Amino acid sequence: MNPRILVHGLSGITLAAILPFGLAACGNGDDEATATPTQPGPTANDIAIELTTGQALYTESEAVEFRAVATNTADEIRELEFATGQRFELDVEHDGELTWRWSDGRVFTQAIEEVELGPGESIEFIAEWDQEDRDGEPASAGQYTAVATLLAGDEPAATVEFEIAEG
Repeated sequence: MNPRILVHGLSGITLAAILPFGLAACGNGDDEATATPTQPGPTANDIAIELTTGQALYTESEAVEFRAVATNTADEIRELEFATGQRFELDVEHDGELTWRWSDGRVFTQAIEEVELGPGESIEFIAEWDQEDRDGEPASAGQYTAVATLLAGDEPAATVEFEIAEG
């Protein structure tokens, strides 16, 4: 599955910019595992990021769903500058080793783009991992950490832990 990027406003209107990657589903939210931000609270640029998984426990070979949301917590518009068409990076680690990186094998437009986020507006990234590592091997059971980073300058990152149980 491929991600989608959305911009959310306070008015409830959602502007969807579906990138050339397509669309992915996310969990229903009832049993989401909530992120622990790597930086407490907003950054100097007033952008806060949250990362969740569709659930805290997955069985082997079950797709892992991720949702990252970056929100402007300021009372004024913030401009985010992206060096390419990629907005977020998502890494999955197991025992301190990089297991999977969302952008591996993907191609992005090579153009600088500025995105304005009004007060309370968000950019959302939804992706799915099929539990294959970087070598195409099945991921082993155990505890994993996902890290989502907004790729606009020195914006924040967030982490979430989840477990893969033997299935």
